[in-house]
Amino acid sequence: MCTAFRIISAVILLTYAGTAFTAQGQQTEIRPELLVQGQAVLNRAVNIPSKDRTGEIVDLMVDPATGHIGFVLLSFSGFMGLVEKNVIAPIPWARVEFEPKQKTFVARGIGSDEGDDIVEYDEDKWQVFDEAELASLYESYALPNHAQETRKAYSEVAGTDKAAGERLSMLQLTRLINTPVMSRKGALLGYVDKLYLDLTGGLIRLVDVRSPGDRLEQPAHLVPYPLLDYEWGVGRFTLDVSRKDQARLEDFPVHAGMYVQAKTMRQIYRNMGLTEYLRVGG
Repeated sequence: MCTAFRIISAVILLTYAGTAFTAQGQQTEIRPELLVQGQAVLNRAVNIPSKDRTGEIVDLMVDPATGHIGFVLLSFSGFMGLVEKNVIAPIPWARVEFEPKQKTFVARGIGSDEGDDIVEYDEDKWQVFDEAELASLYESYALPNHAQETRKAYSEVAGTDKAAGERLSMLQLTRLINTPVMSRKGALLGYVDKLYLDLTGGLIRLVDVRSPGDRLEQPAHLVPYPLLDYEWGVGRFTLDVSRKDQARLEDFPVHAGMYVQAKTMRQIYRNMGLTEYLRVGG
């Protein structure tokens, strides 16, 4: 298995070594066959046709237990022209689509017969969405609780009850950057460098973990998200070695670049016996 990972690592490095960064002033390209790093989604425009408004993505709200993307946080300056202030609007990811031809995100079913009006927060009032807040938000947008549904699907695959063991809350995607990754024995393995998003499935699929002391130009190691357990109390991940053969970070494939091909992600999952997780999120 280690030989297979080394081959995958070589392919990833050769494919992306020349495309680690986009030209200055250009946004990272988004295509369905690519997993894009989370930071590349920030500052993108999201059009809301029913409101004739456009917001800017300031962050995503995710469930760290499953990597489920619940909401996109939009910033509107002087929203509705009433007050000179900034507000944050959490828009359900289930209502957001990326249109490749226009190269923009569009939020549909907002403030129409399909859903309720935009929910707003003062800029300094949002940090974490707890279980009650999530239930209220999904109800406001006339949607089922997709976070709970993803928890249930994860539990069925993993054979454990995530809903019972971990609180249902969401935090900002950017707060997961630089999160420590520990072994089950409490040893520091590294830090989260990048999170790669499956925008179609609405999930974090892979994480770049950088070993302590690594220079930024060194490639990080690609770890499938299902192998990472988030601990709310201490704000760190634990690598669950009970669900894989590898016990060292160095045994995971290395990666350098802005993207991961979806087919490469699926191959990594297959090689690590995680294929069933690909059913979660579509």
